[in-house]
Amino acid sequence: MVNVLLSESNAYKNFINTVDAEATKQSYRFAFSKFIKFYSVEDYNYDKMLQIEQKKLEGLISDYITDLKVDKKLSYNSINLHFAAISHFYQMNGVSLNWKLLTKFKGKRRLVVEDKPYSKEQIRQLLDFASLRTKCMILLMSSAGLRRGAIPTLKIRDLTKIEKYGLYQISVYHNEAENYTTFCTPECAKHLDQYFEWRTMQGEKFTSASPVIRKGFNSLNVARPVYCLLIFYDIFFFLSSTSWRLF
Repeated sequence: MVNVLLSESNAYKNFINTVDAEATKQSYRFAFSKFIKFYSVEDYNYDKMLQIEQKKLEGLISDYITDLKVDKKLSYNSINLHFAAISHFYQMNGVSLNWKLLTKFKGKRRLVVEDKPYSKEQIRQLLDFASLRTKCMILLMSSAGLRRGAIPTLKIRDLTKIEKYGLYQISVYHNEAENYTTFCTPECAKHLDQYFEWRTMQGEKFTSASPVIRKGFNSLNVARPVYCLLIFYDIFFFLSSTSWRLF
C-alpha cells in the first residue's frame, strides 16, 4: 500500500527524482520518513506534508531538529543529513521557508573526540563480533577504502575476481563521474565469497545487477541494496557501549 502511494505521489516524485546518486536517494528517503513519523502522518503520505501551514511547518522542523540534537543526541553530520532531506523535499516542491533561520537550530559543528582512524585492533574486535554481512561492509571500507555511501551502489558486475591473488578488483560508482577502481584484501574477498554462498543457499538467484550487500530477505526474496543509514546503525551498534568515535 505504501509503495502504491509513493508511486502516485507527485510530491514524492519531485523529491526523489531530483537526486542523482542512488545512495543519496536512499539516505534522503530514510531520513524524510523519520520526519514524517515525527509528525505522525499515516501511510507515509508525502502529499500531506505539503498541506501544513508555513509557520506551523517551520515550528515542526525546528522542533524535530532540536529533538535530534538534544534528545536523541545525534552527531552534527547525522543532523545535517536529516536537515538536507527535509530542505530538499520542500524546495523541490516549491515551498518557501525561512531556511536561514531553521539552519540555526542545527548548532555548530563540534568534535566530541579527536578525529582519528580506527586501529587494526579495533577493527579486529569489530570483526570478531560482527555478522557475516557486517564483516563484509567493515572490510570493504577498511581494506578497499570505500566510503559508507558507496556500498549501496555496488553491484556484482562491479567486482572482478583476481584468482592469482585471491582478491577482488572493485569498480566504485560505476558509470558516474566519480568512478574509480580499487582492490580489497584476500580476507575481504574470502568473506564476500562466503556471504554470496550463504545468499545462494537462501534461494537468491544472482545477476550482474544484484547488490553486493543486500537488505534482509523478505517473502518476495527481492534483493535490494542496504540503505546507507542502515550501514551506520549495523556496523556501529557494537560501539554503543564504548568510547570509540562514531562517524
